[in-house]
Amino acid sequence: MRRGVQMRYLTWVPKKAAPVGRVVVHNHVVSVAGRRSRLLGVDGFRAWTQRPEPALLEVCSCAWAPAAGRHYRVKPVLLESAVRRGTTGAQSGRRPAGKAQTA
Repeated sequence: MRRGVQMRYLTWVPKKAAPVGRVVVHNHVVSVAGRRSRLLGVDGFRAWTQRPEPALLEVCSCAWAPAAGRHYRVKPVLLESAVRRGTTGAQSGRRPAGKAQTA
């Protein structure tokens, strides 16, 4: 995480715009198996608020959290770099929240 971005992960779908000086952002994860759900924590879908960072974000046109107004997603070119470096959540071995570890 870059210094000064101050990410705060969401545990609910926002019902209003982010506070002044912050924006709502979600990751690149697309639902699998044809599911259209964008529930936080499902299939690795995450959202957070952070300070605006134009170099890292782009306006997202998806219909997730319409009550939050304009929201953003991580720029795809940054994701490709992270995958090459092996630094995405999927590559790091982290489990999505709420998923139990199986023996």
